[in-house]
Amino acid sequence: MEKVITKFRSTGLVANAKRNRVKTIYSPENIQRVEGTMLRSPRKLTRLSSQLHINRTSCQDMLKQLHIQAFKVGVMQTLKLTDYAKRHYCNWLLTLVADAYLDPNL
Repeated sequence: MEKVITKFRSTGLVANAKRNRVKTIYSPENIQRVEGTMLRSPRKLTRLSSQLHINRTSCQDMLKQLHIQAFKVGVMQTLKLTDYAKRHYCNWLLTLVADAYLDPNL
């Protein structure tokens, strides 16, 4: 408790001071390595961190900074004849809501 009181008397605050340390992992070289590897194989985020010996969350932060997202290709199904009718109904319903003929909060 004495430490808190002395800290308050000296700084006027009770909270700890923010530390402004530079994160060395976010060097331009590492960012270029992450970007190059992701552009070659965008599906391998977990392997990316182990290949480059960089923490997984640091890799994710770098990718977010670069506006690159890891993705997984999914298998799509073919459209059937009944799907076209459903799509037509959905578009019709959306135009009713847009033209204020139908209250969307029903």
